[in-house]
Amino acid sequence: MELYLKKQGEQNMNNKQSTEKKIAKQDNKSDTFMDLRKAAKPLIELLSNKYHPHITAIVTRNSLELLEGIMFDYVLDEKKKE
Repeated sequence: MELYLKKQGEQNMNNKQSTEKKIAKQDNKSDTFMDLRKAAKPLIELLSNKYHPHITAIVTRNSLELLEGIMFDYVLDEKKKE
């Protein structure tokens, strides 16, 4: 019984550490996302001021691409149209 309780305690400790690591990763991702939002704001303002609403910017690690939407429509499930 003592061995079982000891193993349970170790599992609980491992689970707690794993959960703490996951939370730390999520916090780090949240911080990174907030940094990206902050960096994107000037680009969004530039697009709003210099381009029309059908322009989309794709930013990668080493490039910037501007796309112009010519036509757009939502594609619905055919069963829903009937």
